[in-house]
Amino acid sequence: ASKEGFIRQVIGWREFIRLIYLRHREEYKGTNFFGFSGALPPLYWGAKTEMNCLHQVVRQVETHAYSHHITRLMVLGNFALLSHTDPHEVNRWFWSVYLDAFEWVVTPNVLGMSQFADGGVFATKPYVSGANYINKMKLPIESDYVFSGYDKLGFAFAKGSKLRDDFDAYLKELGPDKIKA
Repeated sequence: ASKEGFIRQVIGWREFIRLIYLRHREEYKGTNFFGFSGALPPLYWGAKTEMNCLHQVVRQVETHAYSHHITRLMVLGNFALLSHTDPHEVNRWFWSVYLDAFEWVVTPNVLGMSQFADGGVFATKPYVSGANYINKMKLPIESDYVFSGYDKLGFAFAKGSKLRDDFDAYLKELGPDKIKA
């Protein structure tokens, strides 16, 4: 981890990304470390969702074809990873909706950092975070949708929600040992 950080700081982020892409672009075409094959959730194309933070970020992308790198990777990427979405579906979505999407930048960031599809070529672990970190970033996510019983950014599902029931069943299926990891 320290070597990775040192290299990024010394040669610069853009150069680091470009070199990762040039060295591994052929591998990235078929990489899928976790073997995820799920379809991209419809909320990425604007379908209604009960998750306010995702709704806000997708709306921002629809409006501006842009969002902060934290919301790209730690909100949109994090949810795609948690929902077992095929990493190449995620990558294609990023290419298609962001005005500043260049293959040599998007592919390593999405497949390597966000989705960890390369199994550690780019980063030492998946680039994920909880709502507390995202809240500390003071991102332009409106909080007027927040209701009692939700976390600050609306990641939680309302009680009685089919999505919440499905997610609770999934967590139960995983078991406490896998959830800790």
